[in-house]
Amino acid sequence: MCGLRVHSRTLHGAPPGAPPLVLVHGVCVSSRYMLPAAVALAPDFAVRVPDLPGFGLSGRASRPLAVRALAEALIAWLDAAGIDRPALLGNSVGCQIAVEAALEAPDRVGPLILTGPTMDAAARAAAPQIARWLRNARGERLSQTSALARDLADAGLRRPIALFRSALAQPIEERLEGVTQPVLVTSGDRDPVVPERWARRVAAAAPNGRYAELPGPHNTNYSEPYALARATCGFLAENRPGAD
Repeated sequence: MCGLRVHSRTLHGAPPGAPPLVLVHGVCVSSRYMLPAAVALAPDFAVRVPDLPGFGLSGRASRPLAVRALAEALIAWLDAAGIDRPALLGNSVGCQIAVEAALEAPDRVGPLILTGPTMDAAARAAAPQIARWLRNARGERLSQTSALARDLADAGLRRPIALFRSALAQPIEERLEGVTQPVLVTSGDRDPVVPERWARRVAAAAPNGRYAELPGPHNTNYSEPYALARATCGFLAENRPGAD
């Protein structure tokens, strides 16, 4: 992908011909914290979880990549991996990357599942966002801390900071107006980063969007993976080709 090596994880267990589903991680993290959701979804979908360039075990560009550049890299990886029109499930800033990918290549991307989509317009600045993430950390599973520490060690600070700044400048509610794919927006009922009010506004911005509340804090993909999997399965079943 763009001359970079991309590491990805493939989950097995789905029947032959299962629809493809790609999980998109957020800022400071990698495919590691998406694995609980990937495991929960693996019986029903052909699940792939890439480390975006600069994160996890993937290669690093000479400069940090912003939201749009990572979306372009995601599309290039889909092409290289031969994954045809997958659904994209993003968490946090991964939602913004998924939306940009859908806009960049609408014929290459299927439905979107946006869980905990950033950035809340009522707190679209570094200080309030960091304060919300710190409050949320108290509600996440303790085991996530070790995964986050490894991810920060892999990525360093320069790349997450650059991605965070670009995400603050990327209003997802405006970008979603041009997305034609079906969109499911979810938020945890104990999520201080993405309150229900904001998540509902994001869902309403999409021409074909809906909202579902899940139990848990911000990273429902890690803390409540089976609740997220049930919502995803129902949504994608309703929006599969030929579904009534």
